[in-house]
Amino acid sequence: MGRFDLICAWLSPACLLWLAYSTDHAIAYHRPVHTAVLSLAVCSCCLVYASRAFPTLLSKPSQNGASPSLLPHVKEDSDEKRGVPPSATQETLNGTRRPILLVLAVIALSCRIETLRRITKSPECTVPSVEVWLPLLLAIYDGLRFQRSTPQDATAISNLLMRATRLWGRRSRFRYILPVASVCLGCQLLLTSWWGLNSTFICPIVTGEQLTVPASQLSGLFMDAVISAVIWEQLPRGRPNNTTAVETAHFLSRAMVGVVVAWIGIGTAVYGLAHRHRYYVLLLDASSVSMWASIVIQAIVFSVLVVTSLHCTVFFGPIETSMKFVVLITGQLALPFLWTSTDAFPPVPKAAPICGVLVLCSGWMSFRRVQWFIDQPTLGRSFDRLLALFAALVVLLVMLKSSAISVHPIDSLIEAGNLQHEAYVNVSLQQRTLRDAVVQYQQRYHRSPPPGFDLWYKFATNKKCLIIDEYDQINEDLLPFFDLTPAQIRQSTWEIASNQWNEAAGISIRNGTARVQDNVIPTHRWMVEGVEALINSFAAFLPDMDLVFNINDEPRVALSHEKLEQMRSSGAQKALSGRLSWSENRTAEWLPEAVEQETRNFEVVSRKDSFRDWGVIGCPPSSVSRRDRALIGSKASLCTSCVAPHSLGQFVSNWSLAADMCHQPDMAHLHGFYTSPAAFKPAGMLMPVFSQSKAHGYNDILYPSAWNYMDKVKYDPSMKEQGKPGEDNYKPAYPDVPFRQKKNAVFWRGATSEGISGGDGEWRGMVRQRLVHLANNATSHPHDEAMILLPHPQSENQWEYVRVPGDLVPNLGLETDIHIVNNIARCGGEGLFDCTDQEAEFAPTSGTDFQAHWAYKYLFDLDGAGFSGRFLPFLQSRSLPFKSALFREWYDSRLTAWKHFVPQDIRLHSFWSTLAYFAGVDGTLPDGRSIKWAGREKQAEAIALEGRAWANKVLRKEDMEVYFFRLLLEWGRITDDNREELGFVVP
Repeated sequence: MGRFDLICAWLSPACLLWLAYSTDHAIAYHRPVHTAVLSLAVCSCCLVYASRAFPTLLSKPSQNGASPSLLPHVKEDSDEKRGVPPSATQETLNGTRRPILLVLAVIALSCRIETLRRITKSPECTVPSVEVWLPLLLAIYDGLRFQRSTPQDATAISNLLMRATRLWGRRSRFRYILPVASVCLGCQLLLTSWWGLNSTFICPIVTGEQLTVPASQLSGLFMDAVISAVIWEQLPRGRPNNTTAVETAHFLSRAMVGVVVAWIGIGTAVYGLAHRHRYYVLLLDASSVSMWASIVIQAIVFSVLVVTSLHCTVFFGPIETSMKFVVLITGQLALPFLWTSTDAFPPVPKAAPICGVLVLCSGWMSFRRVQWFIDQPTLGRSFDRLLALFAALVVLLVMLKSSAISVHPIDSLIEAGNLQHEAYVNVSLQQRTLRDAVVQYQQRYHRSPPPGFDLWYKFATNKKCLIIDEYDQINEDLLPFFDLTPAQIRQSTWEIASNQWNEAAGISIRNGTARVQDNVIPTHRWMVEGVEALINSFAAFLPDMDLVFNINDEPRVALSHEKLEQMRSSGAQKALSGRLSWSENRTAEWLPEAVEQETRNFEVVSRKDSFRDWGVIGCPPSSVSRRDRALIGSKASLCTSCVAPHSLGQFVSNWSLAADMCHQPDMAHLHGFYTSPAAFKPAGMLMPVFSQSKAHGYNDILYPSAWNYMDKVKYDPSMKEQGKPGEDNYKPAYPDVPFRQKKNAVFWRGATSEGISGGDGEWRGMVRQRLVHLANNATSHPHDEAMILLPHPQSENQWEYVRVPGDLVPNLGLETDIHIVNNIARCGGEGLFDCTDQEAEFAPTSGTDFQAHWAYKYLFDLDGAGFSGRFLPFLQSRSLPFKSALFREWYDSRLTAWKHFVPQDIRLHSFWSTLAYFAGVDGTLPDGRSIKWAGREKQAEAIALEGRAWANKVLRKEDMEVYFFRLLLEWGRITDDNREELGFVVP
């Protein structure tokens, strides 16, 4: 090989691996048509330049200086034997066939872009490994188009099998079919070994995409074969000259230009004329700079790949080149997965990958043998050695991986939860005198308590509050505000409350009484009045101040990590060790209530992707979610690297870390708050906004929700019927019976209130819809396959992950009663397809009485647009709550996962395994084996009762009052002009 040949041989696979990796990580693939069109445009220019700059681009030198045929087994003198000069043949090709091939190339490339668009739009509906069969199609085409028999006397070979094999290899036109098919089958077996690790992103049944997307994949495979065949026809055979190489490059360049012109025309005609699509076509949105940058990078890499691959195709042949590419992509997917999957989860079967490696290697060896049979020179053995290394690594990693588990992860997590709660109780529930409480405060926060701390302590002890010291959430929320002056905070409070557009409500505290300000949106006044009632339970002990409350479900304040850390550091350095009480002129410090003014303190981000610009700006720059702004993750498969930091196997092991988006870039499309929030008006600077809940990275000030304080949903079981059936006042009995008498099923009812699905199918990633689809719409499609941790069939004390097709999950006896109620809400788009699709997919039922929950052992709790108001009643019941939540509330630190409730990852990938652990299984496995296991009902009941008892101790209305009282004492000090001199000291 010459230097240019060697560069192409290494650069081509490098570009291929880059593009394969970036498919799930580059933001360019949000716009596949733009990426494909620009890539072809750049590539057309590069081809023409490369063919002139590198005369050997489409030729290869032989060892003796001659130029052997690209296909040595094709007789090069066939034209001469027919009496036709080679030049005449070439002229005939140029004059007759080339225009036909050009049109065919344009059509095939255009269709390929369309299939790419369809597949990229719905990757969750794809089936595995369709593309690995391209070399087989090329081998079939090669046999039909180019191969000829090459007779040879094999009598000198004594081994009859070898003699027959050599004769077949020389005489059969389809000599490459079996070897190439073996290589493709080996890659297929390797890639499907872990296909069960699919995400719960919805592939709808009603839209038909479970069939149309795989059909697009097959069409794309066929188009790839057609494109490869057209290129193959254009590559010079025999003794090529520079003119032929240039003409071939020009032909390919013209085909690409034709596709570019066609798609620009389609985009202009179809989308450009409609005003609503102009921003889409021109990429004029918030991410346009990063989008275009990513597209340009992909276009350049693609151009280099095409140029170098063409040379490799001339050098090695189309079949061998395509097989190498398929094997490289298989290795790029397989090795990182196997290398990082050291635990039992994700599971890797031993038989399939080892069998796949054996079939792959035997097919490659057979391919090489056929090349030897027909005396075709094999150029280099580097790839053969690389393949051997790959096979050895796969076998080694598979053999080292254990598939059986001796201790169920939930057993370990329950034990860890008990220890964690015990440690919390030992620290937080010690009996404290006022002096002890002050000392603890000073040790925790390195400053004196605020004025009125003694009144708060007396209030808390009178309310029999058990938590005296553990209020770190308040310190975390308020610490950055020490970097603002009290005047700045008061000014911001006035501006926000004085304009209804800000969607916030003000409460004024004057002379020991809280009062809702007049300038409040009427539809949300009930909520603010609930907060007013909550504050008035202790307002007599508060200084005068104004407060502003977020009346939307979504949080409002998001600062960059750098800015927030600077403010926290500055706030922590404030020496607050004074002894004075509140300033006497506090009332005058607050601006008078305004009826209306025009200051708008927030941005409108409703119905827009909020993850990149708001959701993760609070993460460190080195975090995964911020380091690669183009990282989007795959909608089709589970992001195991995102799950691993907060999980033990399938199950959540760190509930706090599970809410951290910094290591979970795939959450960008797994919650409605990030994909398309309903009423999202955030601020990029610190604002004094009190909110009921917030997602990780937001800087709102948490307070106990009026929803729970006012009993909007209430735990209120009834043992007897009220009235008579048919009467208006009739109410059936809803008893909360002992746990073992409840129905052994998971229950959930709710509306589609998480976010807005505006016509682009955003609902497919929303948690509520995903849960309903997971429970009710499972099919035999590969994407619906479940991975369930079940008892090992050969050992009572071991467990293994089993793949179960979605439509066979009900055969295990796992019961669910999970449905959307009433009409589909928060949907739209042209023709309201997102509404009708959901109606057909989920078949919503009528609403049920909230008290009907208590009939079930397991209750699922999910976020909506904000926090879930049902969780506290669930905790108070005798049922066991399963909780999946993006938003966190004031009480989160008081509860312990696996001690008081069962945590569920927002991805819901452990749902069936968790239910199987507690509820048991009784049915048939996919292989026909019967399985019966009673489940851990005792552990489920223990968690349910522990959560109930703990909630009745630390999550009462009195505890809400105590928390809010302490929060507003701290807030009173922060907003006082003399805050450095304020503090409480024990007499």
